[in-house]
Amino acid sequence: MLTTNHHKRPVVEEEKHLRFAHFRRANRVAFAADAPDSHSRHGSAAEDEAARHAHLCFVAAEVGRITVEIDGAQVQGRLGLPESGRSDFPFHPDPFKDGSLPRPTRPGVTLRYAVDGHPCSAETRVRQDSEEGPWRIDLPRAVHLGTDRVTARHPVRAGWNFVPRSGGPMAMVGHFKVSDLSATGAALLFDDGASGLQPGDHITGELVGPRGERFRVIVEVRNLHEAPGGTIGGVEFQGMGFEPVARLAAVLRGIPQGSTDASDQG
Repeated sequence: MLTTNHHKRPVVEEEKHLRFAHFRRANRVAFAADAPDSHSRHGSAAEDEAARHAHLCFVAAEVGRITVEIDGAQVQGRLGLPESGRSDFPFHPDPFKDGSLPRPTRPGVTLRYAVDGHPCSAETRVRQDSEEGPWRIDLPRAVHLGTDRVTARHPVRAGWNFVPRSGGPMAMVGHFKVSDLSATGAALLFDDGASGLQPGDHITGELVGPRGERFRVIVEVRNLHEAPGGTIGGVEFQGMGFEPVARLAAVLRGIPQGSTDASDQG
């Protein structure tokens, strides 16, 4: 199975200068939304928000159980994917021994969870719309990861394709096969019809799954590697919107995760 590095974002060393970025320091990765020095920005506020949303969709779909630290207490439970038409995440706390349910006592909380054994956390706000209803977790303002992947990748053996819909050099191309997939990007097998493609190019199209799944998306080519039968290109999704990302995360939940291999370099 050929895979490539499509979810890893540019890494820089100094976290204090980042305003909107995904960065690493001391073997940790984070998304920052409030560091002061705007001249060192890597990406936009919208890109950062989309990355934090995609990451929490991955946590909801594939990790599930988290701990919410609130007012000095730790409340365990299950995080769910956003419901249709909503941008917040439902959290269902475990009941107390007497059957009653914990209730949030303050808005500011920290989410704690593990990804592949690596501790991660997110700073966000919480509320509860009704006494018996789930807690509502807002999009985190900051995420701190102990791993360098925003979302998990899933090798797909057959049936997933990216179909270009734009003009230009891709106008005559039928489709590109997807070799692995995540909520934030994919590895595509480009054939000779895409010989002029370069990192940084954007292609408008549709991600199509074997069961009729369809996601309109713009892909940005991040890297290209020669492979048997063509070129493997790591692409990052752009312009999907929160609801389609949540739907894609739900689909990916049923596909086994892949592991990092030698093709991760570059």
